[in-house]
Amino acid sequence: NLSRYAVERPPAYDLAHIARVPVLFVYGGADDLADPRDARALMDKLCSAGVPVEPVFKPTYNHLDFVWDRNASVELYPQVFDFVKRVAGGKVAKASGGNKGGGLARSWTEVESALDTSLD
Repeated sequence: NLSRYAVERPPAYDLAHIARVPVLFVYGGADDLADPRDARALMDKLCSAGVPVEPVFKPTYNHLDFVWDRNASVELYPQVFDFVKRVAGGKVAKASGGNKGGGLARSWTEVESALDTSLD
């Protein structure tokens, strides 16, 4: 921060720059790296700046559960995919490869499979 901004802390980001970008704000109650109070404070700042925010609170999730929890594909990912689909007006690219039925991938395995297929 000192070399880039000449201060110990970086300047506050002007949240008005993202005022028209809808945000799915997902946070966990057991997160030691991103305290839920800080998450709520950021959410309040986003809302005050006019950012459309849709909060999703997972009381038992810690920082890594959003990626590694065995139930995230059922408890969280469908909400994320539905949000993206709503925000994109239904114009969301379909996964290929692992998602043989077409449509949105519903699990990380399907996402990985689609990526592996597209990288071949």
